[in-house]
Amino acid sequence: MDSTPEDERLLLAEDWAKYVRSFVSDGVRRDGVGDIGTNLHVTADTGMAVKLDVGIASIQGYMFYVEEDAQGRASVFAAH
Repeated sequence: MDSTPEDERLLLAEDWAKYVRSFVSDGVRRDGVGDIGTNLHVTADTGMAVKLDVGIASIQGYMFYVEEDAQGRASVFAAH
């Protein structure tokens, strides 16, 4: 998280991510609850909706958390 007037930071988020990237590789992480095989698992739902299971991932030093199952719609574009 970058600095704001109310919460001044000495480091930018990209600097912190660069530091974390030096010792944490990209990938899906075990969340301590379930099997790593289901963390951030994407499955088809009804229509064009998809479900995303809970999980943790690290991507280039940034952490990505999904703490409860999520559902959304996929956009489909026509191929030319």
